[in-house]
Amino acid sequence: MNWSGTKCILCLKKGPLSNEHLIPKSISGKLTCRFLCHSCNSKLGSELEASVKRDRNILALAMRFQDSVPQLKELVERHPHVGQSGGGTVEGIIRNGDFRINSEELEDGSLVRPPDETPQAIRTMLQREGSNRVVIEEALQRISNLGKDQEEVVEVAPGIVITNWPVHDIKPDIDKTEAMSLLVPAIVAFEFLALHVGDAICGDGRGLSELRGVFMNRDNASHALKVERLHAQVTDPYPFHGIVLEEKVPFAKVQVRLLTKLAFRVHFYHLSVDAPSFQYTHELESGKEFIRDLDSGRNYLLSC
Repeated sequence: MNWSGTKCILCLKKGPLSNEHLIPKSISGKLTCRFLCHSCNSKLGSELEASVKRDRNILALAMRFQDSVPQLKELVERHPHVGQSGGGTVEGIIRNGDFRINSEELEDGSLVRPPDETPQAIRTMLQREGSNRVVIEEALQRISNLGKDQEEVVEVAPGIVITNWPVHDIKPDIDKTEAMSLLVPAIVAFEFLALHVGDAICGDGRGLSELRGVFMNRDNASHALKVERLHAQVTDPYPFHGIVLEEKVPFAKVQVRLLTKLAFRVHFYHLSVDAPSFQYTHELESGKEFIRDLDSGRNYLLSC
């Protein structure tokens, strides 16, 4: 979206402004506006994006929609996962659609390696022991004969035993997830209000000053706003993001929907809006973005 102002809407400093994704890029957000300075954009991006990427609900929805929205696969693959094997629970990550266990050394001295690292690990061990080329090649051949989905115990060389355990029931590691910071939907809603009122968002009234303090100090306990979690009723879900200005007076209320099912209502207790009301929708499968003028009922296609 175009922006005519010259100040950062958070710190109010003049200077070069950078493009901000209103809905985090990590969950395929497309709506952008150049109204944050590089410093504020960088701090918000690193802190709030990290919060989004660790949210257990976001990860579950990303897994659900990743086939129809390929951009979400990167989010899924970067998060730690766990799986079950004959040796118990194993940790790893998803890479190019395949589960890859983490390399580690166990207390008994045993080594855990992903299948593609095993041949080189065995080669190194045998070379250190002084084994000749024939012994090494025979060991590598035995490794190559191991079935991918079959549990096997094979002595590949004298004193070196490999246990091949297929991994199943792979899912995100819940112990490495957390609830997303409520500042995420709050800043999304605030930036959406900025698109409604333009440079007036940089005013020095009580409501605006308090809100800037909330976002600059990462203080979600402020009385300036409240983020209400909603239960989204979805009967036939398709992936979308949405933002809508629900009420303008006596104070503004904005609803934020992320990945269809995560819904929040942000109450701005000391801020009213004197501007047309808009609803934004981003259909993730098609990439289409729509703006609906709620006052006139007209729809506008932003991009596809």
